[in-house]
Amino acid sequence: MEEEIAVGDVARSEAVAVGLAYDPVFCHPELFLLMPSKSTAADIVSGADGAADRDEASELLFYSVDDILDDNGPHKNAALTWSFIKARRFLQLHLR
Repeated sequence: MEEEIAVGDVARSEAVAVGLAYDPVFCHPELFLLMPSKSTAADIVSGADGAADRDEASELLFYSVDDILDDNGPHKNAALTWSFIKARRFLQLHLR
């Protein structure tokens, strides 16, 4: 996370890998993680431009777990990746 978006305070021992799968649309592996951090979304956005590999992602999206679980949440009109859709479905099945 530090390399991609300059977040260095991730609680690694509390991080959870939700899934790893091969994206058939964009033809590459994707990993979906839940990683607790004390950084706010505003902190991340303001510091992300200085990250070493920031240009590897076209945009940053911030959602709470509740927002991710909600099919009609704030992301409903966003371009969702295949791994986001798969990970959200997994979380809906196991966190509700």
